[in-house]
Amino acid sequence: MQGPGELGAYIAVVFHAPLADIVGARRHGLYMLMRQGPPWVQVRGHTVVQTETFTTGFSQTLTDEITRAGGHYVEAPVSGSGGPAIDGSLVAMLAGPDDSIRFVEPLIEAMYSQRFYCGPVPAALSMKLAVNTFLITMVTGLAESFHFAKHVGVDSGVLREVLAAGQMASLVSRGKALKLTAGDLEPQAAIADVPKTRAWLRRRLWPSGPLIHSSERAANCMKKLLPQVWDRSI
Repeated sequence: MQGPGELGAYIAVVFHAPLADIVGARRHGLYMLMRQGPPWVQVRGHTVVQTETFTTGFSQTLTDEITRAGGHYVEAPVSGSGGPAIDGSLVAMLAGPDDSIRFVEPLIEAMYSQRFYCGPVPAALSMKLAVNTFLITMVTGLAESFHFAKHVGVDSGVLREVLAAGQMASLVSRGKALKLTAGDLEPQAAIADVPKTRAWLRRRLWPSGPLIHSSERAANCMKKLLPQVWDRSI
């Protein structure tokens, strides 16, 4: 969706039902829409499920606006990318009022393999940032492992098998390692999400909070490799 006009037309349709899913609605479109009249006012009496990932501060603003308009808001970001979406193994993180969570549970249960209640908004997005912090450092370490193996003459196929057999193995590590050994560089997730997540982490922890050195270094690598992506993401 490109803007509030298109998003507005979309919401005008889905709000004929008691449950509205604005998955994929970007922050700018939602921000503009909140300052318009209809169809935004149609959230009254409806539960809005937001599956997009953006800043926790904006999500808090969103729930405040929806509540003020007489609606209900549930955060439902997911852990997983294209592959898990296809095979039905996405994990949902939920935040919002208990009654709203109970109302959307049948839909969530049908869409995701597992679901976890994280607390009030914006707890689900905060959880997503914590999960992505681990993901960024894990995938960066995996790539560096294969890079090291290449330069010291280690068989990358055997390295993949050793990693897959050990206790560090996961669906992500096995899948990414298989792509690395096959020379398959087709992207599974947007690399621009790395600096974007780093920026959101900094905002979430600002003005004081723990330093996250590994993810900072990983994001800085992306900044050097893809400055044009970095500039747009910030």
